[in-house]
Amino acid sequence: MLDWWFDADGKICCVRMDERKTASSATFDGGVHVKFEGVRVLKSGKTYVYAVADGHSVNINDVKLRGERYVSLYFDGKLIKEYNVHAEYYKHKYGSYPEIYDSVCLFFRRTAFASAALAVFAACFLAAALTAAGIINTLTAAGIFAAACAATAFVLFGAFAALRYAVLHARMKRYSIISSVKKHKKARRRTGRKR
Repeated sequence: MLDWWFDADGKICCVRMDERKTASSATFDGGVHVKFEGVRVLKSGKTYVYAVADGHSVNINDVKLRGERYVSLYFDGKLIKEYNVHAEYYKHKYGSYPEIYDSVCLFFRRTAFASAALAVFAACFLAAALTAAGIINTLTAAGIFAAACAATAFVLFGAFAALRYAVLHARMKRYSIISSVKKHKKARRRTGRKR
């Protein structure tokens, strides 16, 4: 959710907008009466024009430049704030689990545990269903089938999670949400003893 706060003649106004929608979805809160006046086409997008009581105006620009979508609010021609919509989306993603995106090891530990639990559950459920249907007749065959399914599901779930994580991690680095500089291990202290 994108939000802008501004002051109009001593009255506080907040404009909120879902970043996945167009600027026409913006809502106005506070003690300012706002009236929609129309949409103007810009070279690289649109501007949504609103009239505010006492002769003020609010414009919300929704433009695309070099593959990036920018949404900005102008009050009486003065820029209040501009958002890069993609960057805000990845900031929100990072904010929900910052420790995972800061530590790749923690992500792999959690993913391995979750993938193993999910794989074992799915494999046992499938083996039980096939046994109940009469497709698998012996307990040994059901156990072997469940183990094979669990191993396959573990690899698939883990690979899917790792691929999604790699994409998110790369995009967060691109928008400087997380550092792209590798942290070096501290060098060992020399004790000064001669060998």
